[in-house]
Amino acid sequence: MTYNVELADKPGKSGLYHIMIRLHRKDHKPARIQLSTEIYKKYWNPEKKDLQWIRSTHLTAKTENSTIKKALDKIRETVEGYLEKEPYLSPKDCKLRYEASGSSTTYKELATKAVQRHDISQVTVSDTTHVLSGFLSIVGESVTIEQITPVLLQTYRQKLLEKGLKNSTINQYISSLRVIYEEVQQARGVSKREMLTTSPFLEIEKLNAKSANKGRLREKGLDALKEGRYTFYRPSVGNGKLMFVWEDWARWCWLASYFQAGMRVGDLLRSRYEWYELDDAGYPIRLRYQMQKNGRKISLKLSPDAIAHLKLVWKLGLSGGTYLLPFLDQAADYARYRTYDQVRAMPRAFAIALQKRIAARTGQLNRAIREVVVERGVEVIGGKLSNHSARHSVGDAAVRAMKAGKGVTIFDFQALFGHSSVKTSEIYRGELEDGSLDSAVDAVFGQ
Repeated sequence: MTYNVELADKPGKSGLYHIMIRLHRKDHKPARIQLSTEIYKKYWNPEKKDLQWIRSTHLTAKTENSTIKKALDKIRETVEGYLEKEPYLSPKDCKLRYEASGSSTTYKELATKAVQRHDISQVTVSDTTHVLSGFLSIVGESVTIEQITPVLLQTYRQKLLEKGLKNSTINQYISSLRVIYEEVQQARGVSKREMLTTSPFLEIEKLNAKSANKGRLREKGLDALKEGRYTFYRPSVGNGKLMFVWEDWARWCWLASYFQAGMRVGDLLRSRYEWYELDDAGYPIRLRYQMQKNGRKISLKLSPDAIAHLKLVWKLGLSGGTYLLPFLDQAADYARYRTYDQVRAMPRAFAIALQKRIAARTGQLNRAIREVVVERGVEVIGGKLSNHSARHSVGDAAVRAMKAGKGVTIFDFQALFGHSSVKTSEIYRGELEDGSLDSAVDAVFGQ
């Protein structure tokens, strides 16, 4: 392993550049460890002769060069110690282990780096950071990883209960913290097997939580929801400006989700014209998209009911752009990010703006669909109706189709819903061709 002192490629917000120690090993990608020393670029000595990394024109050049030398020696000694025990470690492995080592480093620092390393979307990073900040506000920001014990976690959970949080929410927070903790420990060189016996989260049992709302519709309820024409807009009394008729939009969106095999409302609101394969007349006949929740690719033949339903809004220019529906802002920064990978990688500010817009519209649609249920006397089975209930309703229809021997297998059910987790689907998901899913759609929607 070789060790070189370098200047960071880009300055921080202050305009100062961090000093970096570059680790390099033959046949491996190099890695860099960031030091606390920062300078303006004009003081950097690219020749670096006689250990003079910082030019003498800097007021504290002698002190800073001495600090860099000590840091370099410490890193070299520590990394060589790693390699003596595990000769095949890569520069990146050594960097992560070094940054995660030392009891003087607070858990906040370790956990923050773990969140940044974790392969998740910017929206999820924001959510996880929120959970971590809440945890540290209760247990203290100076806590170290050695102090993360079952007793501390129990104290944290009790504080959340005293604040009145729901059991299900607390369980989610604990789960997020466990993911962060395991990321930190892996970076420190702790094996997964060791964590199975030493993790403080093993002693934290889940709180009893109410089962999720499984409200759904069957034939009678569906007929009540389908009945009548749609009026999507009406003029405002004050200025004549067109306003959403939320009750009709809620009906349309719920049924659009249902007819498109339980499409999640977030995906429905983001749907674009380009997701659809068209017939010669320019109308949709197949839907192809990636679920934003898990990246699953869905290719689905549209039933006649789905096609007729989509025609009600197709090419009406409701969104003023590539979005099928008018609920997201076509001119917003987030609208430029079209694919699954692009959305996951978009800047955090854009991702949060998109998340907030979808959450607000989803809330409005949920309130409106419940008003429709009351006004029309829609028969709901198993709970309250929401936009997500369309997904439950498709699942209910698929299960009944399986029981009736209509040719729908559990594998079709798995593929239809795009489940990525064995725990969610309780079965291995096989790779299916379009035709296999088509038969499932025909059976579920009665074609």
